[in-house]
Amino acid sequence: MESSDNDLKSPSIESQPTVPLFIERWLKKAESAVGAITILLGIAGFGVGLLFGNYVTGLVGAFITFGIVGALEVHHIQTKVRLLQRLKERNDRNALFNGIRKTRGSLPKIISEFEHDGVCFRSVGLEDVPLPLTMAGPLCPKCNGVLAQRSTVQFPGIIRITFLCRCGFAKPSSLTRAELIAEAEQIANLPK
Repeated sequence: MESSDNDLKSPSIESQPTVPLFIERWLKKAESAVGAITILLGIAGFGVGLLFGNYVTGLVGAFITFGIVGALEVHHIQTKVRLLQRLKERNDRNALFNGIRKTRGSLPKIISEFEHDGVCFRSVGLEDVPLPLTMAGPLCPKCNGVLAQRSTVQFPGIIRITFLCRCGFAKPSSLTRAELIAEAEQIANLPK
């Protein structure tokens, strides 16, 4: 039996087997849905399953790892979206107050000061109308400076909101600035 030159050659890149088309499409869909890290951890789960068992154990390990990490990643992304929606809430009461103040020519007057959720607030009215019309705050309880808000989402979907002052004061909170002001407005009995 004679061997031809084609039998002795090593396979070229073009002739090597490739990933079946349906697996390639599935991997692209999975990567766009949850990301490359989830897929890589799923592959690692397959390897661990092979190490402790056989091919079936490897598949089970891959699917369990992919499912858990993918679900955590999707939860993390959804939490970020919800936080962004919460941060978009605005309080237009100050713009309305400034318009009334300019129209009437009155000066603002502090009606009351109180503390809520570890930070200070001031209810503000007009000199000639001593009723609370708007809210100033949140303010630093140490130096009465205006607090900045820092918001982050840590994996897997843990929201961290902190109010910071330039004097070094920091106060963690579960509420955004708009939510905290809305609660303070209810405490101060501001008109709706």
